[in-house]
Amino acid sequence: MLAVNEDDVSHTVTVWTIQREKLAVANTVDVASKETSQLGQMPWKSGQYRVTVQLDGDVVLAREFRSDEWFNQLDVFIDSDGSVELNRARAA
Repeated sequence: MLAVNEDDVSHTVTVWTIQREKLAVANTVDVASKETSQLGQMPWKSGQYRVTVQLDGDVVLAREFRSDEWFNQLDVFIDSDGSVELNRARAA
């Protein structure tokens, strides 16, 4: 899991990821403008996921999803306007 900051200012990102009812990743990182920081590693498992993201102390994203298809990328993107998105994908 990565925190990718496309904004012009640095941010503090906190993430909690629950995977199949167990805490898989809980971490806080400072991410400079236009930089990337690693939040943690989480091997994929089929099942239910819950992801909560705080940006500079405020909860900005809380998402639940079920995954039966393999993925190896679950990243937090901070856009240039400061909004936050969750990116789930397959990277090479």
